[in-house]
Amino acid sequence: MKMLRAIWDELIGLFVDDWRFALLLVAWVGVGKLMALHATGAAGPVFFAGLATILLAFVYVRAAVR
Repeated sequence: MKMLRAIWDELIGLFVDDWRFALLLVAWVGVGKLMALHATGAAGPVFFAGLATILLAFVYVRAAVR
């Protein structure tokens, strides 16, 4: 069973390096979907600003760690 878990972790690790980053992006896309349903003129720029902020925050954290 440990070997199957290790194989699963390696397989998922090929696509997802940082789980917090991936989950935050998925959550933000959900928020973006809700913004799109209410269709304000600022939904696009706010969505982009949120994605850029998430990316810059995680780049900053990664750079500080190394």
